[in-house]
Amino acid sequence: MCGSCEGSSEFWERVEEAHAGSVARGIVAAARAHVEYSHAMAAKGRAEALLGSGAGREYEHKAEMYHATRTSQLRRVKTALPQLFDRMDAAQRKHLDEFLADGWKELIFHARHRAVQALLHSDLTPNDVREGNQRLDDALGAIAKLATQKDLSAYLNQRLDELIAKKMGNTNGSQGLCILLLILTSIYAVLAVVAALICVFTFGLGCNGILDQLVNQACPP
Repeated sequence: MCGSCEGSSEFWERVEEAHAGSVARGIVAAARAHVEYSHAMAAKGRAEALLGSGAGREYEHKAEMYHATRTSQLRRVKTALPQLFDRMDAAQRKHLDEFLADGWKELIFHARHRAVQALLHSDLTPNDVREGNQRLDDALGAIAKLATQKDLSAYLNQRLDELIAKKMGNTNGSQGLCILLLILTSIYAVLAVVAALICVFTFGLGCNGILDQLVNQACPP
């Protein structure tokens, strides 16, 4: 499978071909908003530490805006998911079963490799990297056990419910690396599952490339 083998326009054409536009665009928008929310909360903390209580009010307002966007986009994805699964025909269901039995492990391996490389070449502290690596293994270990369409649907709904329920608070926002912020919430694992669905629904190869594109959209270089 190729890596990031599709240009952005070709990628979104493929997403629309899979009738997965609402799911893919929603989870990408939610991921971006979560990262911005985390950064704003970190900036609020720095301002208050340096300038005193109340100094971070501007950043808190930004964090509230990004948190609201994040939550609304997650709800958008949750609403669109049943429609995506309902559109599956017999051939797509068969292809999904075959993918979960064969190609799923390769995609998860690629997801781990990409994240580890990002952590390795970052400026994060060893403790941050260790935490990120452990949370990565936990999240990818959970999705590796998904073996049926029912499993995928249940996992996505559970993760989305948990993410939607999260109130504003500690976000581990001191870590600036986008991919780590997604790992810490399991949004990264959700992106991997969405990549698998897009790949299966278009009967295509290059599933790793689809994941790369989703991550690139969520964490622009």
